[in-house]
Amino acid sequence: MHFVGTTGSVALVVVAGVLGEPLLLIAALVCGYFFAWLSHMLIERNRPATFTYPLFSLAGDFHMWALMWLGRMDAEAERLSASGRSDQPAP
Repeated sequence: MHFVGTTGSVALVVVAGVLGEPLLLIAALVCGYFFAWLSHMLIERNRPATFTYPLFSLAGDFHMWALMWLGRMDAEAERLSASGRSDQPAP
């Protein structure tokens, strides 16, 4: 869901730039945050870091998005899980 929201946001920013339509920038924010927060609430069951660390949260989202595009997210999640650095509770 993070991937869908970030991809939609990036697409809306590009379209806003091409068309010169600033309202699409607001739609880009809504798209990105909607899917990310929905994911945190329904799937991850944790609290997003958006309000506590907004820039770090945004950077982390784009890092995760890039890893997914490159097909390396599964390996990264496995690496973090094995190192104990995951913020998810152990099963």
